[in-house]
Amino acid sequence: MHQSETRKITEGAMMVGMIGLILFLNRQSAGILESTFYWLLSLPILVYTARQGLRWGLITSAAMMLLSLMLSTPQTIFYLFSSLIIGLFYGAGVRKKWSNRILLGGTLLFTFFLILSLHLF
Repeated sequence: MHQSETRKITEGAMMVGMIGLILFLNRQSAGILESTFYWLLSLPILVYTARQGLRWGLITSAAMMLLSLMLSTPQTIFYLFSSLIIGLFYGAGVRKKWSNRILLGGTLLFTFFLILSLHLF
């Protein structure tokens, strides 16, 4: 295994650990973090995807979802899933140097559909 692959795996594990800490604190505070600081869930995967690429971001987000299944309520799982989609989109766009208009428009579109689906179900 090359040094760069080891670094990618280590950074991914650290991002999963950060999400685990946020999920644990959210569980201990009765869901206040997910309702107040919803955007905080997307930051680790956004930073990781921007640094390492979409392929490694997808692997890390799968690990985050598995961790969420162990630590979270169904509502938090939905919030994390939607945050991961937005973080992956934005991180991949930053890595590929998309314009801010595309990044903001895509994020607003994803957020609109996710909030709409939350209110429908």
